[in-house]
Amino acid sequence: MKKLIVLLLALTMVGAAFAQDAKPALTFGLYGDAVANLYDSTSATTGSWSALYSETYFNYKAKDMGFSATTIGSADFFAKVRNWSFYYNVGPVKMLIGKLRETGGARLTSYIDGNGFSTRMANVDNGVELTGTVSGLTASVFVPFGNDDQTVPVDQTYKVAAGLAYAVPNVVTVVGGYRMANKEAWVGADVKAVKGLVARLGYKNVAGTTNYLYATAGSSSLVKGLDLGLDANVNLTASTFGVEAKVEKAFDPYAIGLVASYDNGDGWYKYNGFYVNPYVQMNFAAGDVILGVTYDFASGDIAIPLECEISF
Repeated sequence: MKKLIVLLLALTMVGAAFAQDAKPALTFGLYGDAVANLYDSTSATTGSWSALYSETYFNYKAKDMGFSATTIGSADFFAKVRNWSFYYNVGPVKMLIGKLRETGGARLTSYIDGNGFSTRMANVDNGVELTGTVSGLTASVFVPFGNDDQTVPVDQTYKVAAGLAYAVPNVVTVVGGYRMANKEAWVGADVKAVKGLVARLGYKNVAGTTNYLYATAGSSSLVKGLDLGLDANVNLTASTFGVEAKVEKAFDPYAIGLVASYDNGDGWYKYNGFYVNPYVQMNFAAGDVILGVTYDFASGDIAIPLECEISF
């Protein structure tokens, strides 16, 4: 942590010397997520902590350059530096170096959970990424240098990843990429032609492992007062599938909702049957509190999770 602070201070002085007109700024933010099971039928206990997670963001920005870092932990916010990067812009090209967690602009996510449909180009790896954007076309290349914490095996060091994205404004964004490290290729489309509707679909292949088709859709404006979502995927290799639906009604600052899913042993949902979670949510300026009841039809397990998220 001391090294991180020293580096941030050094970058501040560099910005003052070389980018005085850019008004360099050093900021930070915090995200915390705590889940407690008020009741869990699997252990017949009450008041057990299910999860405690925190992220702290440090950002320095000046003209054409900057630095960012994220620490993660539980009760200790600074337990581990998850990722950090130094970037520099040269015209339309952005160069990043560090322990990177970057999508390269070529990764789609699901509407309900925000899960990524493909692996990040730089998946918390040490290396360099170059990203350039011209006339709606974004191209990225990532070269890993290996990690001192051994999160990248030796045989994956220097195996590059590349991604492309092409955007037709207000119509569609098409993405695709390939990672040599795990022999993963993907293509997808984010359809923007219908105002207020999120619609994404695509395909992912991990050589010798899985072939996935995926789709997601959602809207908080097509039906007044309702937030509707649907995620679905098919594992063509294992002949498994999963589907998840969400409906939420807002009564600002409160909301009530239901998330339900079904799968037949799919690797993303993992319930192997029906699963439902009705919930009540209270929103406030810096986050929300969610009280739900989950029921797994296959196992008969019941839990009453209480979740609190806060960020600034």
